[in-house]
Amino acid sequence: MTMPSTTGGQIAVFLTNTARVLDLPPQLHAAADREYHNVGQFLADQSTQTDWDVYPQGSFRLGTVVRPLAGAETFDLDMVCQRNIDKTSASQAELKAQIGDALERYIDGADGEQGAPTSCEDSRRCWTLHYPIEFHMDVLPAIPDRDAGGTSILLTDKKLTRWQHSDPIAYADWFREQMKRELLEKKAVLASETRKSIEEIPDWEVKTVLQQLVQVLKVHRDLHFLDDFDDRPPSILITTLAAGAYDGGRDLFQAVLHAVAAMPSLIEHSDHGPRVMSPVADENFADKWSEYPQREAKFRAWLDRVGADLEAAASVTRLDRVVARLGESFGVEPLRKAAAMAGVETRELREAGRLTTIGGAALLSTSTAGKPVAPHGFFGAAEI
Repeated sequence: MTMPSTTGGQIAVFLTNTARVLDLPPQLHAAADREYHNVGQFLADQSTQTDWDVYPQGSFRLGTVVRPLAGAETFDLDMVCQRNIDKTSASQAELKAQIGDALERYIDGADGEQGAPTSCEDSRRCWTLHYPIEFHMDVLPAIPDRDAGGTSILLTDKKLTRWQHSDPIAYADWFREQMKRELLEKKAVLASETRKSIEEIPDWEVKTVLQQLVQVLKVHRDLHFLDDFDDRPPSILITTLAAGAYDGGRDLFQAVLHAVAAMPSLIEHSDHGPRVMSPVADENFADKWSEYPQREAKFRAWLDRVGADLEAAASVTRLDRVVARLGESFGVEPLRKAAAMAGVETRELREAGRLTTIGGAALLSTSTAGKPVAPHGFFGAAEI
């Protein structure tokens, strides 16, 4: 491809490619889809007294999944496992145990099948299904929230006595509405290229600037808080503020700069402390900030750092230094791959040297000029 002539345009290309590199590969997306169906079908076949609903939620449903930092880790996907009963019919602990037992039976029944889960692990709010492939599935036990109506649900939590309110379906619909125009435009282009109707193009086959904005923010977050996991801002908080700040721009570089500048103004403060409310449910995604005030301070400082890192990358003109500077902020390995996708052949960025232009093609030579980039961790062995 022909690289843009401006540094900002080049950064937009590298950020876009980084999001593609770290996204969930199509084969794993298909495997996750099958697993949602298989678990739901198993539960439906097992039950004669109540209906079950099993559906994706979180980053998988939103299209904002990113590959974890460490190569030994797997993609973190989420599903809701909902029993359609009243909250008076079971306590949180009873519901959690019922769904855990059902998942254990599912594992036993699928034993030996290719790609089937191998174990089920208990955690605070969910059960985690572990697979022999590159993802694990967090299964959230839930029941309908009859008082709120619609698609609202109540979730279990070991540390809290009250049911937790949520509405992942309505949240995903809200998020989709923020990018609806661009999503439809990109689906129309792909439909024309593949000679299909727009209805035949699933949402996950195209990516909007908003989705990639969330992805690159999560990648930067993961590196920035690598040694400070307890104070790391949750993805749902980042996603909510980023979607609220998104102005519909088409350039990912400018979209990130605009978002990190605008996101702080969307944080509310009341007598009860900081608030980043769900647009669809009675959920405060900043509910821990009152108890741990340093988390808000660190979140604001991190947003400033994102903007400063991008401005620093934009202040240099040589392409090798742009890539190397971005590698410091978004990771060595994904930037190497992102550069290669743009037709920029590089060695490992940790060995980055001087970029030269040979016959119009940008190549990274092995000369010793320039400072090497310190490694920030490995993002997985598989080329994606």
